[in-house]
Amino acid sequence: MKSIRVLNTRYGTEVRSPSDNQLEAAVKELYVEMEPSLTEADYEEHGASWQRAGPVEGPMYVLYVTRHRRAILETWADWDYEQEVRAPVTINQIGQGEALTLWRQLAAGEYKAVESYFVAAGSARSDA
Repeated sequence: MKSIRVLNTRYGTEVRSPSDNQLEAAVKELYVEMEPSLTEADYEEHGASWQRAGPVEGPMYVLYVTRHRRAILETWADWDYEQEVRAPVTINQIGQGEALTLWRQLAAGEYKAVESYFVAAGSARSDA
């Protein structure tokens, strides 16, 4: 089964079939804000990165990670964002390593593991 993976980085770069190093760098961009030329407003304007992954024929999983330590998992029937399979699930206060692990799992095609993690952790931490 052919699958697609696309990473959208914080500052707008789209990377097809991202490497592990690219995933790690994208997560780090969100958690380590030390660019002297950027202001708080700049960081806020570019506050998230996301990875889309899934079989070509669907479903498509979209995993957002934000600078506010929030992860959001969306599941769509196909790659056109036309039919949502389920409501988005959110995890608050997600750690940098945890976010990277979830992106790695998504990249590896471990979709059910990511979904299960969100259901368990999201219900426990969504109000944090």
